[in-house]
Amino acid sequence: MKSAFFVSNRNAIATVALLLGVLFGMGTARAESITIDAQQLQQLIAEGVPVVDVRTSEEWRATGVIPDSHLITFFDRRGNYDLPGWLTQLVEIANPQEPVVIICDIGNRSRMISSFLADKVGYSEIYDATGGIREWITLELPTENWP
Repeated sequence: MKSAFFVSNRNAIATVALLLGVLFGMGTARAESITIDAQQLQQLIAEGVPVVDVRTSEEWRATGVIPDSHLITFFDRRGNYDLPGWLTQLVEIANPQEPVVIICDIGNRSRMISSFLADKVGYSEIYDATGGIREWITLELPTENWP
């Protein structure tokens, strides 16, 4: 019980430190985002790298989602976002020392978010799925319906 408490507090402390660094401009560039296509994405998934789909629930419903991807909307329908809330969810999936893939519809949002994560948050291995879910679907790769 004591170790679970410690791990939980350690994660909370790391998340708070990360958010404070980003919010107060203390993040430093550590890497560039790495652009990948759908076939490279398929390989990363096979290696166990988590995929974060930043689209809206309406988009997930319309196209389906990549199986086992993590669905964390970045921009809502009006273009608003909650950076601290989004980063808190992201850190639960992959911290800045772990690889992660960002995907959106066609690659515009993923490019911006991936660059931000590399430049300002310090993610050292951030992948940008440049063709987005549209390229994935065009290649007839597997998706699952989202309710």
